[in-house]
Formats: sequence, structure tokens, C-alpha cells
Amino acid sequence: MRSAGNGSMRQPVDTKGNASNLSWRESFLRTTLIIACVFGIGALIPAVLTTSPLYAIAYIAIYLLVLLVTVLPVSYQIRAFTLIGLLYGLAVAGLTETGIAGDARVFMLGAITMASLFFSWRSGAVMTGIAVLTYATVGWLMLSGTMSITNENIAPLPLEDWLSAGTAVLLLAILIVNGIRLTQTEFTRTEERSQSLLEELRSERANLEARVEERTKSLDKRTAQLQAVADVGK
Repeated sequence: MRSAGNGSMRQPVDTKGNASNLSWRESFLRTTLIIACVFGIGALIPAVLTTSPLYAIAYIAIYLLVLLVTVLPVSYQIRAFTLIGLLYGLAVAGLTETGIAGDARVFMLGAITMASLFFSWRSGAVMTGIAVLTYATVGWLMLSGTMSITNENIAPLPLEDWLSAGTAVLLLAILIVNGIRLTQTEFTRTEERSQSLLEELRSERANLEARVEERTKSLDKRTAQLQAVADVGK
């Protein structure tokens, strides 16, 4: 698997030999999917029992999809995109079902965080832009009366609530992406320093071995000369 150096949501490309970072990402993704499958049952059952049949079918399909990408031998890219896409899909479904007051913010922040961790902080920034556009579009449609909340028990919220909640999501997304950016940048610098130090040690070792070999040859030559002198003396 390879690491995304340019920040786009592609399969990571290991341009600097950062194998440990790639291994960590793959292990983290695998663990996240397993946890999602195990604890997803606990969230799926009440969601299916309390929501409309359409959303219940959607939630079941989402869980089965997560289960499939977890157990099947698919690539890192497919698994990462699937998890991020599902989180984003749950966020959009939450917006249409309960508006800005529901759990959509949690899923949207989860999609932003996973994009930053699985690919790069730039991918998280792109996902943040998508989230802002999604909130603006759905909010405009609901406030204009073009779209309505599907959950009849939730009253439509005014513009002030949309702006307040949307700003909070944006602020948290910026903090998350920036924190991951600083962590990834420092990790890369540490890796580069380690690689530089390793190269210096290898160079010093090669120079030392060359000097030892040269000194050994010189001593052998000197020994042969002394032996020759001793033979002449005899």
C-alpha cells in the first residue's frame, strides 16, 4: 500500500520509505473496521427499531457493507474510501432526518478525521470543504422549504441554529485537521532525521571498514618485509 504525499484521497504512496507510517495506517484502519463491526450491532438495533423502515434498511445495508470490507481481502484504498464514504453518508442521512440538531455532526467530524488519518491532513481539509458545502446546501434547502425534515418529531430549526451548529462543526474540523497536520509533519521530520542519521552511520561504518582494511593490508605488507629481512639476516 502506498501513502498520499500530495494530499489527494489516493492510495498512500511511500515516496520516502516511510514503511512504519504505512503499516500504522493499515493497522489502524483494520482495527477501526473491526471495532465498527463489533459495536455497530449495539447502535444498529435501536436505530432500526426507532427509525422509519427506509432508514432502517439503509442502516442495515451500511452495516453489511462495513462487514464485507472488513472480512474480504480488499485493498487499503477501498477500505478507507468505504469507511469515509459511509460516515459521510450517515451524516447526510442524519441531516435529512433530524436536521442540524441530530447526530450528523458526529458522523461528519468522523469522516473528516478518518480522511486526515488514512490519507493526509490535506484530504481532511478537502473533506472539511465538502462538509461545509453539504451543510450550506441542506440548510438552504430546508430553510427555503424545498426540503423538510423526515422525522416528524423534530421541529425545523431557524437560521441562527444552523449558523451556530455549522460554525461549531467547522471550528472542530479545523482543530482536528490542524492537530493531525502538526502530528504528521513532525512524524515526517523525525523520520527524515532518523534516515539521515542512519545514512551517516552507514557512511561512517563503511569508512571505518575501509580504513581497517587498508591498515590490515599495510600491516601484512610490513610483516612480509620484516620476514624478508629476517630471512636475509639468517
